[in-house]
Amino acid sequence: MIKAVTIDLGCTLVFESSCIGEEPSNVLRESMKALSNRLKRLGYDVKLEDVFKALNSWGHARSKYFSECIEFDSRLRIYYILRYLGITPKPDIVEELLRIMINAAVNTRKLYSDVVEFLKELRKYNLKLALISNASSHEDVLETLKHFRIIKYFDLVLSSNISVYKKPAREIFEMATELLDVRPEESIHLGDSLADIYGALSAGYATAIEIARHKECITRLCVKDLREALAIIKKYLK
Repeated sequence: MIKAVTIDLGCTLVFESSCIGEEPSNVLRESMKALSNRLKRLGYDVKLEDVFKALNSWGHARSKYFSECIEFDSRLRIYYILRYLGITPKPDIVEELLRIMINAAVNTRKLYSDVVEFLKELRKYNLKLALISNASSHEDVLETLKHFRIIKYFDLVLSSNISVYKKPAREIFEMATELLDVRPEESIHLGDSLADIYGALSAGYATAIEIARHKECITRLCVKDLREALAIIKKYLK
């Protein structure tokens, strides 16, 4: 018997340009622009292109210190960006920049039209719901859910920022089911990537449904929207 559903955030519940393969994504561009503008207002002579060069510098450090399945904190990225720009990364400035960047990121995202009805429908079946997201800022995830007024539907919000583990690591899925007080085999996961599917299945989930809104299906159990996913979930409730 299914007792819980865990759900990915980006490209499953909310849209950003990375969902259609755009690099850098609109979220990243707007976040870096917000950082650059704030530094200018603080009196630093910083150009947006310099910020992106600094971001590349951070990429080298990330590759050096973090494995594929271990998450970093967004503050660390800001520390490295400021260091590259020759700015002392004082904690108060870092926290201010983080808030500004989160606000810029949230405002670029869009909620898919089928999300609210889907979450309401799952609630009718008394299922426990958790959001599992690869995100270097837990605050970013929470603010996104609040912005779209869907945080009330979730019993748990688990980001890689606070779990340390990133999908496809099975540990983040195991933590989610443990915190929901259900067994993995009593759970279904929904997500848009192979990291979602492989991670959930490796943790022992009953099944994992690929949500391929903007791409071709790459797994056998694949749907194009949450209405189709709901139909599959209902079969597991019988």
